[in-house]
Amino acid sequence: GLESVTAATQGGKVYLVRQNIVDQTHAERAILHESTHVGIEKMYADEGVERALNRMYVAMGGKSGFNRLVTKLGLDDRIEPYRAGLEKSNYSGAARNRILVDELLANVGRARLQDIQAARTGSYWCNTSLAQKEWVCKAV
Repeated sequence: GLESVTAATQGGKVYLVRQNIVDQTHAERAILHESTHVGIEKMYADEGVERALNRMYVAMGGKSGFNRLVTKLGLDDRIEPYRAGLEKSNYSGAARNRILVDELLANVGRARLQDIQAARTGSYWCNTSLAQKEWVCKAV
């Protein structure tokens, strides 16, 4: 529901829902997630976002390929609410695919930010592939 919304975009701007932001890290994740949506809109404005993201959906292998990729990236818990809601919606297949790919791309960036933030605070240090990159370990 809306009580869990932390940020939204409108007109190319990101808005935070202050009462739902718990700390700076939470705000950073929300800003990155929503900024990714804004970037996608701008990047594909000429071609049309729905058309471009549907091409990506098809290139992923359609529904089964998309689902495999979501699982491989460990994002099932982040994408499942969208899957469930869209299955019940009256959106066209193209609109559903656009929303799913848009959320996947935004969540990939957010997940990587979480990795970086965790490494920065030392909370999981060498239990991640990031730790294998020496420059990340030296930067924290």
